[in-house]
Amino acid sequence: MASSTADIVATIRCMDAIFKRNTGTTLIAAILRQIERSDSVFLDEHALYLSDKQQIVDRFSRPISLWACYIDEGTEIATEGTADKLLQYYDKNTAAYAETLNAMVTAFHRGHVQQICACSTRSACLAQEVFPKQHFDTLLHSRNSLRADGIVVAHTGSLIGLLFTRKPSVPLMGELSSLFMSLGHRCRFVRTGVH
Repeated sequence: MASSTADIVATIRCMDAIFKRNTGTTLIAAILRQIERSDSVFLDEHALYLSDKQQIVDRFSRPISLWACYIDEGTEIATEGTADKLLQYYDKNTAAYAETLNAMVTAFHRGHVQQICACSTRSACLAQEVFPKQHFDTLLHSRNSLRADGIVVAHTGSLIGLLFTRKPSVPLMGELSSLFMSLGHRCRFVRTGVH
């Protein structure tokens, strides 16, 4: 699982399947609020989510669709105990994060997919300083030649990938696969967002 939040949500959804229930996002957020600060992995919509309060503060109704080519670097990150380290880093970089957040919110409201990718890249660059990804520099330097629109990372995980506003062609998928194989990883392709 990606995190303890993903484990909790997966357990709730399994129980829902067994008992023919459908636990809504409000109840899931209430459960999570009692356990931990967590991400919005359980939402079925694009939203600005306050992980500390388990609260949606803005919803983005425009349909957004991206393609991602990603790998799991396999680095084990114990998410327990990372909150203080992250919060200290966020405090030190408040201006940079605020600028990225404002740009991302604007991009989502306007449906500007390329700007969303640019914000994702800025956010990945910021995250690199606190939880570095082994292949970040390679992807950063290769993204233009691979016609990628951005970089995406799991901030407290080991996923890293390239974002595309259009589905990569078959030859490009071959190039991406070759790059990641040269780094010792098999990549995955997925369409993300609202289809």
